Amino acid sequence: MEDFDLELDKMELVAAAAGYYYYNSITRQPRHSSLPYGSSFMSEVLNGPDDGCQEMFRMDKHVFHNLCGILRQRGMLRDTAGVMIEEQLSIFLNIIGHNERKRVIQERFQHSGETISRHFNNVLKAIKSLSREFLQPPPIATPPEIVSSNRFYPYFKANLCKTTLYLL
Repeated sequence: MEDFDLELDKMELVAAAAGYYYYNSITRQPRHSSLPYGSSFMSEVLNGPDDGCQEMFRMDKHVFHNLCGILRQRGMLRDTAGVMIEEQLSIFLNIIGHNERKRVIQERFQHSGETISRHFNNVLKAIKSLSREFLQPPPIATPPEIVSSNRFYPYFKANLCKTTLYLL
C-alpha cells in the first residue's frame, strides 16, 4: 500500500507543477522591474523630453506622429485590439534602431513573440511600400569635392570602374 501512496504523491506533485506552469504561461503578468514597460514605456517616451524619442525611436516626436498618421490615413496599418499603430511602429523602430532581440522587445512591450513578429512584419511591409515615395537612392555622380580630392578620389575611382562593369 505504501508504494501506491508514494506513486500517488509523485503524480500529485507532477500535476501541481504542470498546473502551476500552465497557469503562469496563460496569465500575462508583467514582471516587476525598474524600467518602464508596455504602455507606460510608450507614454514615457512620447510624453517625455524630445531627446528621449530621438534616442529610443531614432526620430523626432513630430516625425514619429506624422509617420503614424500617414500609415493610419492610407490604411497601411490599423489599430488592433491590444496594439495601437504607435506601439507597432515603436516595436519596429526599437528592433531596427537598437538591434534588439525579439525576447527583449517582448519584455519591454509585454506582448508574445508571435505578436511582436506579426507587427514587425506588418510595419516592415508598410514602410517598404512607402520607400519609393520617401527614400531617395544616392546620386550616381560623384560629388565634386571627392573628385577634386587626391585623398578620396582614388577609392571612388576604383569603385566607379567596378560599377561600370556591372552595368555593361
